[in-house]
Amino acid sequence: MPGHMKKTGSLITLEKAKNIISDYVSYKTETINTQNALGRCLAQDLTAPENFPAFKRSLYDGFAVNSKKHRVGVQNFEPLRIATGQILPVGADSVVMLEDAKITGNKITFSSRIRPGQNVIHAGEDLRKGEFILNKGFLLRPQDIGLLQGLGIKNIKVFKKLSAGIVSSGNELVFSDKIPGYGQVRDMNSGMLFNLVLRSGGEPVLLGICPDKKEEIKKFIGKLNKFKLDLILFTGGTSVGNSDILEEALSSLHGSKILFHGLKTKPGKPALAGFWKDRLIIGLPGRPSSAFVVFHLLVKPVLRYFRGPFNMLEVVLKESISSNPEVEEYVPVLIEQKKGTLYAWPMRAKPSLFSPLIFSQGAIKIPIGRKIIKKGQVVKALLWNDL
Repeated sequence: MPGHMKKTGSLITLEKAKNIISDYVSYKTETINTQNALGRCLAQDLTAPENFPAFKRSLYDGFAVNSKKHRVGVQNFEPLRIATGQILPVGADSVVMLEDAKITGNKITFSSRIRPGQNVIHAGEDLRKGEFILNKGFLLRPQDIGLLQGLGIKNIKVFKKLSAGIVSSGNELVFSDKIPGYGQVRDMNSGMLFNLVLRSGGEPVLLGICPDKKEEIKKFIGKLNKFKLDLILFTGGTSVGNSDILEEALSSLHGSKILFHGLKTKPGKPALAGFWKDRLIIGLPGRPSSAFVVFHLLVKPVLRYFRGPFNMLEVVLKESISSNPEVEEYVPVLIEQKKGTLYAWPMRAKPSLFSPLIFSQGAIKIPIGRKIIKKGQVVKALLWNDL
């Protein structure tokens, strides 16, 4: 693997961090049944193997006619009924809708002129054989599955899901089903990250709680070698300073590398990444609110094959907001639509408070170098949920 090394305290930008991480992630492929490919990421470009539709067919229920023979007025012939989607019979080139025709015995009256190809979809009109459909890296949606099955594509090559082990680090933590003692708190991060990984297309594995002690973390990581994991997520133990226990534990493992420790983001300054025995290890802040935001910034791109940017909407800021120009800050916002315009209300709060994430739909980015974004400016919001 390429050798990147950052000294503790040397903060880097989010984009540089993602570029470094991308060198340490390898994506494998597998071929699966198209029916089971919802949300999976294509590992190949797809083209249409045949014309779609494969034959000339009717757009509506009505009557198949020959536009050269049958014109406006009363026609003496046996009406040929045709259903929506049905193949046009030999000799017919158009369809008259039911509501545009009147039948009396063997006579049919057309209320308007018949044009060649009227109410007909031609072979290959939707897609021609060999035409490009979807590109490598595309996340498949229900409508994509339907199209691929309509084209007879039974199996497709996709990228395998990454498995992500989740560890909460902290001397004060107890499992969520326990009653905390004095000075203890329930572990929020494990359940939150489990579902964030799941929703982002990964395969989460809960690994438990580890004390904030160098030797304990070192032993804990060593035991994880028996699990087949692509990625390990730690929360806690990453603060740049006296409590950077995760970095110390990782550094003491034979063959490990610290890729970076510290981001020029708020939240996210203590984020860490390392590499050991073909596993990428990412340390997230211990605060649940910070871990949530940094997951979207740093981990979700990994699980989604770096195919971002993800779900960004333009919104009008309803209140002016200031920031430290030395960092890239992400501020949760409440988004509302009024008369077709999306407005965003910043939800500033103390770092430890979690409720802003419950009531917000996303966050706006304040770039490095900006001291203030004024009310009324159009900014981009990163949405928490996929569209």
